[in-house]
Amino acid sequence: TRDSFLFHPLFSPPPAGGGELDKDRSAALLSWISLQQLYTNFFYKGCLTLPYRDTKLFKQSKGGQHLNRTIKDILARLLRFTGKIPNKYKFLYPFWLAATLDVVHEEIYFNTLPDEFDGCVIAFASDPHYGPFLDRSRVIDLGQKLNDMQPDIMILTGDYGTNSVTAAEFFDILPPLTAKHGIFASLGNHDYRGKDEDFGHLIKTMNKSGIHLMSNSAHKIQIDDATLCLCATEDILEGQPDFEPLKQDVSDSDFTIFAPHSPDIIPQAVQEKEFDFDLALCGHTHGGQLVIFGRSLHSSSKYGDRFRQGLMQVEDHQLLVSQGVGTSLLPIRLGTRPQIHRITLKKSKP
Repeated sequence: TRDSFLFHPLFSPPPAGGGELDKDRSAALLSWISLQQLYTNFFYKGCLTLPYRDTKLFKQSKGGQHLNRTIKDILARLLRFTGKIPNKYKFLYPFWLAATLDVVHEEIYFNTLPDEFDGCVIAFASDPHYGPFLDRSRVIDLGQKLNDMQPDIMILTGDYGTNSVTAAEFFDILPPLTAKHGIFASLGNHDYRGKDEDFGHLIKTMNKSGIHLMSNSAHKIQIDDATLCLCATEDILEGQPDFEPLKQDVSDSDFTIFAPHSPDIIPQAVQEKEFDFDLALCGHTHGGQLVIFGRSLHSSSKYGDRFRQGLMQVEDHQLLVSQGVGTSLLPIRLGTRPQIHRITLKKSKP
């Protein structure tokens, strides 16, 4: 379960023959329970008695979801000062780690990939969270690193700022992006937050930047007789995901990349009739942001760590979940590095 802490040999139960946990293991177990519960209850729930968003109460109540988000927004404002803590010194390791950025090279193989797209390079980034924890210079550096990949296609999967206003500012600051076949972007839960006019300004800013928005919509790239489809639904938390507008373009294409913000939509996408995809690219999880013993202290996904990070198989589909660029609530990371991706699509050998 998402709140399980029994995931490390240190915390494993005694042997089947009986026995008791030794004092060191017992102390470590109690310390870890306390740390996890404090982090989850305070920084994510907002108070010790507030129901968690994924409980039945919150699933059935839009008001409950709004209350939970409001408390998180209040906490985010209260914790803005932590963005002033220096991140250039390794002795402040969680702050230093959060300010790094790795370029991860991936080769992903498909039987279904048309020959015309064999070797296609995709620059992929997610979750910059421009604002108090990620400044102007890091936005510029991100844009330069993406352009340096010299991609055929560039894909961005949301949470560009802390809300609609800072998301628009992110695109104003970002250097002009270049990709042979275009830049395509979906929206994250944070990008929806704000007034209607602020959200409208964000969309206009993205369009002005030459970015093709994927929001319950699809775009097709044609090379000779082969067609590649790029598509995304609206965000599963803040939007209204709808697969129907995607189905015709997907069915008319030879290869489909599905690029929503959150991997929580993937189980639904896999079961959706008349909708098929070859590769999904997502963010949202930050790789757990704070990870100990290979598990996140708190998962932003309702599926816990199932879709925490990395390349994985979901039935007969491939899914890559990025650890993302920025952070939320606190400008710290542990056990998970900020990253962007240079993906090369490869046709599997027969």
